Amino acid sequence: MYKIAILNTTHFENKGSMGRLEGLISCLEQTIPGCEITILHRYFKQDEQSLSKQLIAKYNSLEIIEHPWYRESNSSIMTAISSLIRCFFLKFRNASLKFQLQQYDAIVDLNLIEPDKFTDKVSLTSLVGNLLTLLNISSANITDKPIIVCSATVGPYENNFLRNVAKRVLNKVDLITLREHYSQDYLSYIGIDKPQIVLTADLAFLLEPPDMSEIPAILDEIEVSLADRPLVGIGPTAMMDPSLPEGNI
Repeated sequence: MYKIAILNTTHFENKGSMGRLEGLISCLEQTIPGCEITILHRYFKQDEQSLSKQLIAKYNSLEIIEHPWYRESNSSIMTAISSLIRCFFLKFRNASLKFQLQQYDAIVDLNLIEPDKFTDKVSLTSLVGNLLTLLNISSANITDKPIIVCSATVGPYENNFLRNVAKRVLNKVDLITLREHYSQDYLSYIGIDKPQIVLTADLAFLLEPPDMSEIPAILDEIEVSLADRPLVGIGPTAMMDPSLPEGNI
């Protein structure tokens, strides 16, 4: 039985992240029949009684467990501090973390998706978030299993420290699949050339589209009329300076 671990650090309520995750699970089930998929989930406690149950009911091959060290707390500061402490404690006890991950035949990371903020101002939130994402991949690198960074957007990193960490961590993985040409060029620019690098697309495109008969109900739910002109919304808030008031975005 082929066992695959998915390292997931985003909330299941995030529709984009959920779409990517379901696209990956669906693809794995179709291409590797009988595989067992385990999600190591940062928001395990928050999602356990709701969206996790829905996913498990939908995909027979799926198990969802708590991430070994990256766990959501009651604030961003507490999440960062407690996760870093657990991470470095497990890194110190190398055998313990390796034992948890070594049971899988392959490890997939889905979290390299948010580049630095669109601002010249140094952001501690952005720095710590990017560092935790890279440490998440580094944790998997201690095993001798294939490591795949999947459907990624990489950079730009705001300082030499993050660029050097990214270069060191990502050059140790086996495969990186990218969502756009920019990331492919950026990987080359910062010296990431050891893994196989493939330009693909967002995993959400692997989802089956809804039946046309379901479209009116979906549009009603998001309060869009069929009589309206086509409407495209772009929400760049996740890429903005985190200190910028929401009213200014």
